[in-house]
Amino acid sequence: MIRTQIYIPAILHAKAKIKARNEKTSLAEILRKSLQIYLDQEEHQEDFLSAVAKLQFSGGPKDLSEKFDEYLYGNR
Repeated sequence: MIRTQIYIPAILHAKAKIKARNEKTSLAEILRKSLQIYLDQEEHQEDFLSAVAKLQFSGGPKDLSEKFDEYLYGNR
């Protein structure tokens, strides 16, 4: 593992310490788990956007970019 130092707001530190105490684990473990969850979510979003881009939609109205809201929500 690599040792690092970060600055976080006092309230965030207090909440994380309480969570660590309630789960009977270390503050460091809570921070590692939280960071991993955040990075996994980011990775999942990138995978989803890549998958959508690979669909290569074609056709559709030629003025879609101009009237996007109208097509999406209908006439209001």
